[in-house]
Amino acid sequence: MTSEEKYNALIEKAKSENRVKGKGVYYEGHHIVPKCVGGTGHSNGWKTHPNIILLTAKEHFMAHVYLIDMYPDHEHSLRWALHRMMNSKNSVTPRDLDEEAEIYERMRKEHSEFVSKSQTGRKLSKKTVDKIRKSALERDLTGKNNPFYGKSHTPEMIEFYRTSQLGEKSAMYGKKRDPESVERGAAKQRGVPKSAEHRRKLSEAKKGIPSKNRKYTDEQVRQIRQMTERQAKEKMGVARGTFWNIKSKRYYKDVV
Repeated sequence: MTSEEKYNALIEKAKSENRVKGKGVYYEGHHIVPKCVGGTGHSNGWKTHPNIILLTAKEHFMAHVYLIDMYPDHEHSLRWALHRMMNSKNSVTPRDLDEEAEIYERMRKEHSEFVSKSQTGRKLSKKTVDKIRKSALERDLTGKNNPFYGKSHTPEMIEFYRTSQLGEKSAMYGKKRDPESVERGAAKQRGVPKSAEHRRKLSEAKKGIPSKNRKYTDEQVRQIRQMTERQAKEKMGVARGTFWNIKSKRYYKDVV
């Protein structure tokens, strides 16, 4: 039998039983002609609307599997509908799909591949990007509104996050940010005052780390001052001018 024949047989069986909700059997309202194809009605209108039929959860699942084959021009909408159905398993919508496990697995895989293919190379319009940004700015996720409020990651999860972006796993591995991107990020921070707590944390984080203008640690500076120019160059790669600036205490005046 074709998918269309199986679908029609399923619908005719449901119609012949004159099904009613609330009689001890769980049913779901189903659009016989999908809305994306032009079907009308609301799923709650099973009592009066000719396009709505009551199906069991199992029948409803199989009906949507058949519909994908029946309407290839509307595959996108129908796959999304089936995907939402497959992920709505709870105490209200029980779905015992053990007998259809292979079909379920295949549909999940096909949906994943379909979404990946449909999104590859896709670029959001400026209007959509602005809309997403506006929505994010308007959302209040502070305090109890934050989904993670009162929760904390386990040490194992923290370690996983820490190591998941190290070395070659990093999205920026072997890459460099372009000058324009660097400047945009810097421009956002210029003139923004830092709180006392922020300054304290920055200071603590940089302790013991030589800055770009402070190439050598205090201990290295002391060692250099005890060396000859040749020793400093051979052992530590210190340039001649830098050596004498360190030796004369023109550089690293604070190191004693």
